[in-house]
This record gives sequence, structure tokens and C-alpha cells, in this order.
Amino acid sequence: MCTVTYLPLSNGFILTHNRDEAPARSPKSIVREGSPAILFPRDTHAGGTWIACSQSGRTACLLNGAFVLHRRQPPYRRSRGLLLLDFFDWKNADDFFAEYDLHNIEPFTFL
Repeated sequence: MCTVTYLPLSNGFILTHNRDEAPARSPKSIVREGSPAILFPRDTHAGGTWIACSQSGRTACLLNGAFVLHRRQPPYRRSRGLLLLDFFDWKNADDFFAEYDLHNIEPFTFL
């Protein structure tokens, strides 16, 4: 089971994300790319990530699944982990979720 922990602090927060359903997909390193720079562990299978933060202070993570149990029905149009990286190309979360094409992407919870 994946677990996210959020700990608010007086000067920010600590966010952790434990991804344990597929240890073979563990990242080999932390990647820094883009402008503004995004820091994230890259999934060795699909190339995306499950947690990332930008140089400008934006932070996001996702969990597999959503509020309703679903049956996997691949192939999916795009990896959820790539979707998370796409998020950083948008000005804000409201615009991203209003305009991003979520059709045929496996269910997820975005934090």
C-alpha cells in the first residue's frame, strides 16, 4: 500500500510518499529537469513519478486508484506518473484539471 504523510510546520511542511507496490520500479536516482526545475524520482518502467516539487515551490503527489474501486483495463492512454509531471507545465491546479484530457487514464488520487 502506498502512503502519503503531510506534516505542517510553522515555516512550510514535510511531505513524504512511500511507494511500495512495485519495488522493482524503484528509481535509480532523483531527477532535476525543466524550467523552472522540477525535482522527482523517475519511475524506471513508465518514466513518470509519484511525487515531485518545483523550484518555484509547487509540490504534488498521486496515489493509485480513487474513491471507487476499479478493475484495471489497459492499455491506458498515458501513465499517471507522466500526468503528474505534466501538471507542472500549467499555471495552476484549477486550469490543469479544467483543461487536461483525463480520458482513458487509470484512476488516481491527486494531492
